[in-house]
Amino acid sequence: MAHPPGKFCGDVNKVRWSLIDGTITRTTTEGGIWNTTEVPVQQVMGIEKLTIEESHRAPLGVPVTLFAVALLAIAGLASSILVGVIGVLCLFWGVRMLPKQKVSHEAHRLLGPGLDPEEWVLVGSGGDIVGFLDALQSELSQKTESVQTQ
Repeated sequence: MAHPPGKFCGDVNKVRWSLIDGTITRTTTEGGIWNTTEVPVQQVMGIEKLTIEESHRAPLGVPVTLFAVALLAIAGLASSILVGVIGVLCLFWGVRMLPKQKVSHEAHRLLGPGLDPEEWVLVGSGGDIVGFLDALQSELSQKTESVQTQ
C-alpha cells in the first residue's frame, strides 16, 4: 500500500526528521539538549538504501542468572524443594537471555557533499518514514527537472 508523502517522521534511533520549504531538519536529543542540523535539499545528491544490524543483551540476563545461583545455594542449604524449583526456572530463563540478540533495521543514508554519512541515516521502515522518503524523492526529482529545463 502506497503511503502519502510526509513532511515529518521519527526514526528508530529517536531522531526527528522534517522537510519544510526545501530544507531537511534533523533533530536529536542528547542529555536533554536539543541538537538541530539543517541542510537544503539541493545539497542532497541521492539516497542509499542499507541494512543496519544491532546486537544487544537482555538487561536482566546476568542478574537473574546470579539470583538463580543464589537461590539454588539457599535451596541446597535449607533443603527446600520449592526454592530449588524457582531457582532452576530462573537459571533456565537467565541463561537463555545471556547471548547477544541481533536485530536488523532497514535504513536510508542521505548522500551529498558536506553531509556526515554516519549522522544522516534514517533508520526504520514504518509508514511515516516511507512517506518522508517519498516526499524527499519528489523534492529531489523536482530539483533534477529544474536543472534539466535550464
